[in-house]
Parts: sequence; C-alpha cells; structure tokens
Amino acid sequence: MTKQTSRRWLLRGLGAGAVTTLAGCMGNLTNDASGDANGPKGDQQAAEKPGAAESSLLASPALGSANAPVTIEAYTDYMCGHCSTFHLQTLPKVEDKYLSTGDVYYVHRDFPIPLSEWSWNAAMAGRSVQANEGMDAFFAFTEGAYEEQADMSWSAIERVARRVGADAKRVVADAKDGAYRSTVDADRQSGIDRGVRGTPTFFVNGKELVPEKSWWYTVDTGLQAALKE
Repeated sequence: MTKQTSRRWLLRGLGAGAVTTLAGCMGNLTNDASGDANGPKGDQQAAEKPGAAESSLLASPALGSANAPVTIEAYTDYMCGHCSTFHLQTLPKVEDKYLSTGDVYYVHRDFPIPLSEWSWNAAMAGRSVQANEGMDAFFAFTEGAYEEQADMSWSAIERVARRVGADAKRVVADAKDGAYRSTVDADRQSGIDRGVRGTPTFFVNGKELVPEKSWWYTVDTGLQAALKE
C-alpha cells in the first residue's frame, strides 16, 4: 500500500467541498489572537499561549519527492472554504498527476488568517498529530478537519484525531496549550513576509501563482509551466 493510498484509507470518502470563486478568504492579519469576532467561538487559550511545550520547530509537512524539479507551497487556513475546496478536490488531483510521477514536491504551510479561533486551534491540533504520528497521519487529519469544517469544535477535532490513529485527548491538550504555536507562527510569518494576504495562496518554485478560473486550473497551469522551464 502506498503512502498516498494508506493516507486516504484512514478517512471516509472525500466530501464535496465548497463552491468557490477565485477570490479566496481574506481577513484581518493583525488579529492573530481572537479571530473574527463574528466567527465560531473556540477556546481563546490556544491562541494566547505560544509554544508552551515546543522545544524546536517541526519540519514542514510535505508529500512527494524532495528531489522533484518543481516544488509547490500552499498557504492555507483550516476555516477557509476555498482551502477546503483545494484540499478535498484539487490536492488529490495534484497527487495523482504530479506527485505520483516524482515531478512535484508539495509543501503545506499553515496560514491562520485567522477567520476564527479555530483557524489556530485546528492548525495546532494538526501539528500535534504530525509530531506524534507522522506525516501520513497529519495529512489524513487535515483532510478530516476540512470535512468537519462546518461543524468545527473540540469534539470534531477529537473525532478526526481518533480516526487517524492519534491520541485524541493529547491532540486537544496540545492545541489548547499552544504546544506547536511557534511552528504555526513561523509558517504564518513566512507567508506575511512573502506578501500573502489571503488563502489559499500558492508558490511554485518560489513564484506566486495568480489565481484564475478554478483552483485546479491555477495549480495545474502553474505546475505545467514550471515543468517546461
């Protein structure tokens, strides 16, 4: 069983995802503690305790061969509907067409805008899964979190963590304690430094893609162009 297949096996079939234009999700990038006041209410604690149990930054979650000639980086927010569309509909196509051939390396970047407290909470929960269960479990958790996006809560995070074989109580505790806040912060800051203002935002070999028509069209066109260079 390949890593890609085993990761998909961990979860139920993919949801339909969100219908999207190419506007992406935008927010107040200075509001990194409490999120959107009109958004769903989570646990403020997670956004206020930076790196409580983190001794060093985690490696960036990645799929494919690090030796691939083309690298795509995706800055995403777990509460962005457009990011849900990308993760549930577009990323599987990227895996099938580009990662399976060794042509492309995919790198995940956390970018909580935030749209709500859950932008931070889910991101830190995902990094707890990564730290304790590995990359396959992280990407399986990420798929599951997007499937649960409309009903995001600590109970939903527990359900997804349990489904991918992680210690659900530990994942929630790590997220509430801000155990991997520094890792998420570093990703977010790298995006801000590169001019990221919303999600999803993609860089192919360091060059930002201009979104057009659809997320798949944007990514597919960008990857094809990079492979011809």
